[in-house]
Amino acid sequence: MRLFIGIYPNQEFLAYFRDVTRELDKQKRNLRFISLEQLHLTLRFIGPNVSLGSKIEIANALLKQAGQYPKPVINLTGLRLGVPGQHDPRVVIADVEENQELDSLVNMMHRAIRQVGKKDTILWKTKVDHNYHISLARMKDSATRSTGREVKDIIREIDIPIPPAFQATEAYLVQSELTRRGPVYKKLEQIRF
Repeated sequence: MRLFIGIYPNQEFLAYFRDVTRELDKQKRNLRFISLEQLHLTLRFIGPNVSLGSKIEIANALLKQAGQYPKPVINLTGLRLGVPGQHDPRVVIADVEENQELDSLVNMMHRAIRQVGKKDTILWKTKVDHNYHISLARMKDSATRSTGREVKDIIREIDIPIPPAFQATEAYLVQSELTRRGPVYKKLEQIRF
């Protein structure tokens, strides 16, 4: 299984993302939008090919700490195409502000996964572990760099008020299945903070 831990946005965020998607609709021939119910903030990617046994042990380790996790505030800071440093950005994202509770939550979950110590999981941190964002759309393979510039221009012109921050009280262990139409996410376990 391809597994990660994610926080799902509240209704106000979803309404905002719906409105942003409508603004980007001018580029729908070049963008593949992620459905609202699939939008999430990835806290920790666990691995691309995790066995059922490892998944069970990881879920148990994460659930054992339920109620002890920090409850981070999820605050959007803006929209953009790609993450910093990308030469050919292909994903429209909503940036999430980094904060101490969010970092502590990710670190706690990372330690729990690492202590399980399964070889079919990612046991190290990467430089993107604290690059918090929610992916809204992906550019299709046929989209060009000039299309990317057009998408950036549309994003700059979006004038929709960002919703107020919310305090997250739960995350999910999620299975990601890669399909021709893009990834499909299935919530497996609820992890209460």
